[in-house]
Amino acid sequence: MAQFDSHKWTREFKEAQVAQASRVVDQDNLGEDYSTMRLQSNIDQKWSDSDDMKNDLRQWVEASMQSGGYDLLDDIVSALEVEVRLYKIYRKKMQR
Repeated sequence: MAQFDSHKWTREFKEAQVAQASRVVDQDNLGEDYSTMRLQSNIDQKWSDSDDMKNDLRQWVEASMQSGGYDLLDDIVSALEVEVRLYKIYRKKMQR
């Protein structure tokens, strides 16, 4: 029986998520209407600049790791990597 390679599986899973997200981007209208967004909090009023956002994100990640351990941290990092790739796709499409 072949040995399971978790790093290979994680990489392939991330690539599949990005490919799926890219197909969704192609189908979606890239102009998001602020009034239709479904945010849990009003970050537009809470964050005055990108430093506030980075500090909040850093604190949230640290608190999540302390409560959920390194496995949760790995999940968060993987999700953020997928989102960053998706945002790069958005940016490239918006520059056209």
